[in-house]
Amino acid sequence: MKLTLLRHGHTPLIGRFCGKSDPELTPEGLAEVQARCNGRSWGFVASSPARRCLSFVSDLSDTVFVDDGFWEMDFGSWEARSTEEIWQEESDALKAFWRDPHLSPPPGGESWGAFADRVAEACTRLHAKAGAEGAEDALLIVHAGVMRAVLERFIGIPLAASWNISLPPASILELELSSDPKDGALRAMLAGLHT
Repeated sequence: MKLTLLRHGHTPLIGRFCGKSDPELTPEGLAEVQARCNGRSWGFVASSPARRCLSFVSDLSDTVFVDDGFWEMDFGSWEARSTEEIWQEESDALKAFWRDPHLSPPPGGESWGAFADRVAEACTRLHAKAGAEGAEDALLIVHAGVMRAVLERFIGIPLAASWNISLPPASILELELSSDPKDGALRAMLAGLHT
């Protein structure tokens, strides 16, 4: 199955830590994702529960698979704050997070490992549901963090290296998904990246 991951478009919080915050798309953001989807269709459509994803997805399909596992990483007390603001008040915590988000999550937030596990489990559920419906291709509207977790867990790109991959609003990541015949585990091959 081919899976297209589409990052949501611009919101008023672009450039800030935005995980569990739930802004709407700006008019520019809506135009960005519409342009990416013009002339395309998918046999299965899925989304993060965030409004910045769901508000657009209803234009593409009457039936949408929504999974809480596709929420962006929870940034705790850093939600809706800029890097500059956090740097001024909590530079040591921010440096620790950048050094190792597994061991040093944002205060009150989610560790990278817990987040990436959650995303991997949601991808497995999506693949099973789309497969049960006979879909050969699927669209998933999500967040940059989800895309990085997929690159780490399914493609094998280390987290530190994934930060060097630009994923601006309305970026597309294309994967070929399959189940391993031996153990049923989900496998993926990177098929494209469009920024």
